[in-house]
Amino acid sequence: MARVTAATVNRALKAAGHPERLMQGNGYAFFTGGDAPLWPESGVYVNRITDVQDVAWWLHEYDRLRGEWEKRNQPSDPDDIIRLGKR
Repeated sequence: MARVTAATVNRALKAAGHPERLMQGNGYAFFTGGDAPLWPESGVYVNRITDVQDVAWWLHEYDRLRGEWEKRNQPSDPDDIIRLGKR
């Protein structure tokens, strides 16, 4: 199995058309760029990105974190959707 690095995950994100990128923090990793600064949570607690040897896991975490933000930002009133141009 190939070693999973931030670059590996970032290539997968880019291939999927996502502008966000994975970065390493001190005891955590986080998504940055794109809409990630607006997410209520963008971090994942892992010592190193390489501790998780599955790109699919990282993509799942990306989907989970972005999905939480998208759920919180969905207009509840159908008229809001029309006003926002999301028909």
